[in-house]
Amino acid sequence: MSRPWRGRRRKRFLVRADRSVDLQGFMAAWRARARVPNSVRVVIDIDPYSFL
Repeated sequence: MSRPWRGRRRKRFLVRADRSVDLQGFMAAWRARARVPNSVRVVIDIDPYSFL
């Protein structure tokens, strides 16, 4: 799902895991390995209030 916002787009994805998984650690490791252009801002919200 993407929504235009001031000439930009937002992409969201959902990661589901068992409660025993260290999701914050997993996402931190993923973010450290991901090659993201300087023009892209990545925000990770663990347990967001809303996914709309």
